[in-house]
Amino acid sequence: MRKVKLVSVFVLLALLLGGGVGAAMAQEPQPPDAPRPTRPTVTRSYKLEWVTMETEDGEKQVPVTVNRLEAVQTVNVPKPACHKGDTAAPNAMVGSVTVTLWRAMSWYANGNPNDPDTLWTVWTEARTSTDQCVDQVNVFAEHQYKSGSVWVDFWPGDEKHSSDSDPCEDDSGKAVSGKGFYIAGTTHRSHGIHVVYIDGQRYEWDETGPGPRTVP
Repeated sequence: MRKVKLVSVFVLLALLLGGGVGAAMAQEPQPPDAPRPTRPTVTRSYKLEWVTMETEDGEKQVPVTVNRLEAVQTVNVPKPACHKGDTAAPNAMVGSVTVTLWRAMSWYANGNPNDPDTLWTVWTEARTSTDQCVDQVNVFAEHQYKSGSVWVDFWPGDEKHSSDSDPCEDDSGKAVSGKGFYIAGTTHRSHGIHVVYIDGQRYEWDETGPGPRTVP
């Protein structure tokens, strides 16, 4: 009889403690999910640029046609009313911050573009910006190419963030991945991780595109 009572006491104690821990965890504020961005708007452009290229006479500046695909997405992040002087109810949202996620993939031929043996230089750029002041803005740009059925990250990637010395910086600056040389017919895509901090809350968007695109 004593064993039964003793076991019952331990079970009751475990239930009480478990309920207390569960209740405490349930009361902890959970970070909000980042709102989904719009579908990418993709545009293509061409531009004549001078680049340094290795020739039979050594390194020279030569004109090349740089092809570019750009993808732009926007996302509206609700802004909580948590500042001094706000009269809104607790947890109320006051307006929103529009975040722009920009990525681009560029490429040009290192020689005759009609020669199948010509190598192509391809790279990715990315940027995060907002329409108003936020705590901080970050971006990570990475270029990816396809090897068989697997996407491979070209190293190095590049990270940029708003200046800590400016409390009202709303642009990450442009991050530019490493530039690689690829044979014609390789498939590529851009990858960007966009981050903003708004009123102490971190929001992140891990996005791919433009691409996949087979170069040229």
